[in-house]
Amino acid sequence: WDENIGSASLVKGEFALGESNYSWLMAYCATKEASERQYNIGLAVAEAPDGEWTKISETPLVAFDADVYGATSMGCYAPSLVNLDKSGNIRLFYTYADAYGHFAKFVDFDASDLGAIELSGEVQCPNNGQISGGDSVNMFPNADFAYDAAAKKFYTVKDYSPAAATKPNYAERIQLLNIEEKEFYSARAGRVSEPGISPIPMTAHGNVFTARASFAMHTGRSTVQKLWRSCTTFANLKWTTRTGNLPRI
Repeated sequence: WDENIGSASLVKGEFALGESNYSWLMAYCATKEASERQYNIGLAVAEAPDGEWTKISETPLVAFDADVYGATSMGCYAPSLVNLDKSGNIRLFYTYADAYGHFAKFVDFDASDLGAIELSGEVQCPNNGQISGGDSVNMFPNADFAYDAAAKKFYTVKDYSPAAATKPNYAERIQLLNIEEKEFYSARAGRVSEPGISPIPMTAHGNVFTARASFAMHTGRSTVQKLWRSCTTFANLKWTTRTGNLPRI
């Protein structure tokens, strides 16, 4: 699955894999597709940031289901690791992209024993507030995150969306944002307007929100995506700009 490797994120901490201990954890996105689509995210460890790196598994930690969400989609890319306690309590942010757009999501896990990882529920970050963008729905592409434990805030730098329609096709601006930690965790499930699709409740487990959802994948791509978006879209959370729009780069 990882023949073609994309971007990566490193974080320092205390991580064990088998009988060995490591100080650095890497999350990287990769795909077997030469078209650079259908990205998944895996983990690797090393004793120093310049390697040598050891994959923790032959399978991805966060996998993109192309059969459900589309073979032409980017999938799960741009991982960003945050060590919440400077030890092994890890939050993995990443960009999720399908036919509906590019959005930021995260999962939490204890990385102190990398042989026994249990992922939290997947959560979509809020995309409302002072997020500039020219899309009909605010996108959250290619974001990197940091956590200020003293101020209890999350910070992120993200690409401006949409990117230029003509080549070179890349973001012309970036944006720096922050959100209060207490606001990040005080969410209610978003709502969708499609008939027959009800909001799915979110349950707080410590500092992790888990979607309490159960549905059959054979209901079809459109219905599954509507259900998933209903349980992971936040309605009350708002980002604020740190310094306003940054100059063009």
